[in-house]
Amino acid sequence: MSVLKHVCNTRGSKPSINDNVYSLSSKGKDKRADVEYSDDGTSFNSLSLINGKVSSDALRVVKFRATHSLAPTERYWITQNSLTPCPPEINLL
Repeated sequence: MSVLKHVCNTRGSKPSINDNVYSLSSKGKDKRADVEYSDDGTSFNSLSLINGKVSSDALRVVKFRATHSLAPTERYWITQNSLTPCPPEINLL
């Protein structure tokens, strides 16, 4: 969720991205995430988050907010006209 808060339009502070806790060799290296997304479900694009800098503002049109106020275990996508649970297909590479 921290990566999505950096690449999408979100309210509040953006949490820092930590080193990879599963790899000791990641300490001190670039903190990087690649995000793949689709506007139509058939063609895909990608962007990168490296050390807090996003390579493209393409996902800034997506309003994203993680909340626990509606249901304790759900996180939601908020778009201009709807509030829907985050789909399980969200994959961060």
